[in-house]
Amino acid sequence: RVLRLPLAEALAAQGKHKTVLAELQHLSPVHEATVDHTKAAFLEADSMHRACLTSRAGVREASERAVRLARELGHPFLLLKALQLRAEVAVDEQDDETVNDIAAQYDIIDNSNLDAESRAFVYMGRGYCHMESGRTEAAVNAFSAASHVLEQVGLTFEQCRSLNGLGICLTRLGRSKEAIIAFHRAIELALRSGHPATMISCQGNLASLYFDLGDFLNAQVQYDNVVNLAMKYEFRWVTCWLCGAARLETTKGNLSRAQDLIDRACRFAEREPKSLKDLAATLTMQIDWLLAANNPDRAWPLIKESISLVGRNSPSIFDAGSHERHRLLMHSHERAGFASLPQRPHFRYLADDIEYDVTINSLFLQHVDAFSKRTKDCVIRTGFYGRVAGLVALGITPPWLPTPEPDESIVQRVVRACRSDHQ
Repeated sequence: RVLRLPLAEALAAQGKHKTVLAELQHLSPVHEATVDHTKAAFLEADSMHRACLTSRAGVREASERAVRLARELGHPFLLLKALQLRAEVAVDEQDDETVNDIAAQYDIIDNSNLDAESRAFVYMGRGYCHMESGRTEAAVNAFSAASHVLEQVGLTFEQCRSLNGLGICLTRLGRSKEAIIAFHRAIELALRSGHPATMISCQGNLASLYFDLGDFLNAQVQYDNVVNLAMKYEFRWVTCWLCGAARLETTKGNLSRAQDLIDRACRFAEREPKSLKDLAATLTMQIDWLLAANNPDRAWPLIKESISLVGRNSPSIFDAGSHERHRLLMHSHERAGFASLPQRPHFRYLADDIEYDVTINSLFLQHVDAFSKRTKDCVIRTGFYGRVAGLVALGITPPWLPTPEPDESIVQRVVRACRSDHQ
């Protein structure tokens, strides 16, 4: 019994969440606010969350129990870890009220009374809440501060997570060079700490960025690594990254390979407890595969299903542009175009803005040069040529795209179109 908790902690670091829960079964029930009980409650909730091993309500209750025990114990470090987990669970449930409440708790914590490790977790928690609330610049500052402190105290795994969050936020802001540096540092630390779940997340985020930049070779390398790891460990991010890999293959014209990845993603998305994000991601890829295969008639029913499933709330920042693009396509299909410019959604990721603008540019306002110029200027500023190329592969072609030259890739064609006005 004495060794059960350290063993469970070691197994959690390796991503073996089912085994963690099995080991915790041998411990006494978690009721009292002792250090061991509080750690066990956190491990139980964290493993349920990471591997989707119970219902949403079950994960929520476990995360709330971890927070309650840490608060009763009066242990700042354990409380900060539990609050971070509770925020992640709330994000999955689209519970903005709880996320904002936890953010407020972080903001009133007096860092001067905390040790270095606890201060770092305050920064981490603030960064995560800011990131999920759309306060991206504030999140960059918080994650940067967390990474600096965590490096000083030698917490490699936690620094890896902070750099991953930093990379995500820099990507959203279009600061791609800095984001690539952050992701590569995070991957190096993930290798050192031997935590496969974090490795998958870092490499998946980097692969997505490389795709948007049009660097399909590096995107392929990262996605291959991610898919191999994800299929081995079956983490909760499996569906998301399988869909990302399918998007790359679809853009490259490898529709057979893309279909295989989509089928695998769908199998994971159908597992209980089902995730809205995963279901929406697989629907998005099925729709885009049909568009790329020039079979729009089969895509329209799926677009309606996606719109009904998601409503007005896009399931994640990476899906927001695609979801709104599908909404625009359906509107144009059903009403034979637009009578006026639709109201622009608010996006957290500049690549989603570009995707929306390119779609509008191909369906509407084709005669307005200023709109085309603004879109191309944003693409050049961010370097997100791959995101535009992905749309062209689906048949969404803006009026400013030139006729392809012999042996010219889609990305090269997009680059030529965007830069022609700036030479």
